[in-house]
Amino acid sequence: MKAALPPLLQFYFEQYRINEILTFFNTKMGHDLECIFNEVKTENAGSEKISMIVADYISQFEELRKINISMPKQSAENLSGRFEVMLDALSKVDPVAAFTAGKLFNEFALFQESEMPSFSENHSAYLSTLAAMLSIFRNDMKNLKLLILNISCQAGAVQYFQTRRLLKAEEAGLAGGIEKAHTKIFSNAI
Repeated sequence: MKAALPPLLQFYFEQYRINEILTFFNTKMGHDLECIFNEVKTENAGSEKISMIVADYISQFEELRKINISMPKQSAENLSGRFEVMLDALSKVDPVAAFTAGKLFNEFALFQESEMPSFSENHSAYLSTLAAMLSIFRNDMKNLKLLILNISCQAGAVQYFQTRRLLKAEEAGLAGGIEKAHTKIFSNAI
C-alpha cells in the first residue's frame, strides 16, 4: 500500500504545479483583458477591432496554456512507467483505489491533449470551455488528494500524518511560486 504513495504524490504535485501556473495566467488574462477593453473604449474602437485584439490576445494565451500544461517528455515517461507499476500492485490490494487512480491519470492525459474551440470566432465559447476544463481538472486534483490521504490512512496512522505534513509543506512551497518569481523578476528589472 505504501508503495503506491510516491507515484501518486508525484502525480499530484505535477497537477498542483500546473494549477499554480494556470491560476497565475488566468488572473493575468482577466487583468489584461480589462486593460485592453479600457484602452479600446477610450479610443472608441469598433467591435471588429476589439474582436481582433481579443482574438490575438487569446491565441497567445492558448499557446502559453498548451506549453504550461504539458510535462517534460522525460518526466511524463517516468511518471507513466511508475504509475503503471503502481496500478498493477495497487489493484491486487485495493482494486477500487487502483481504478480511481487510473481514471484520474487518464483524465489528466486528456486534459493535456484537449483542443480548445476556435477563439477567433467565438471568444465566449473558448472562455467557457476553459473554465469547464479547469473546474474538472481542479476537482480531479481534490479527488487525487483524498485518494492519497485514504491510501496513507490504510497504511497506518504514522504514514497518514507524515503524508499530510508532506502535502502541506510542498503545497506551501509551490503556492504562488510563479507569481512570486514574476514579481521578483520585474522588481529586479526596474
